[in-house]
Amino acid sequence: MATDAEITFADHTGRFYAQRYGFPPMVGRLIGYLAVCDPREQSIGELAEALLASRSAIANAVKSLEILKLVRRSRVAGERMDRVRIDMSS
Repeated sequence: MATDAEITFADHTGRFYAQRYGFPPMVGRLIGYLAVCDPREQSIGELAEALLASRSAIANAVKSLEILKLVRRSRVAGERMDRVRIDMSS
């Protein structure tokens, strides 16, 4: 469950990236949340629940960030869902 501080940070980050770089707000919110969430790897469903957004909005934001190489998807053996994490090396 996301804390109020995490959500506030994600919202501020979303506004920053929207104003500064022209990103859609959800993309910026996702960057902000992935930077501070615990655990670092989250599923699309967990991200949607934490950010109070639809799974499709999160999936589209993840695709945008994958193109920019800002996030990585991975899958744990035996799991059917991908996990998303921010790639700090970018």
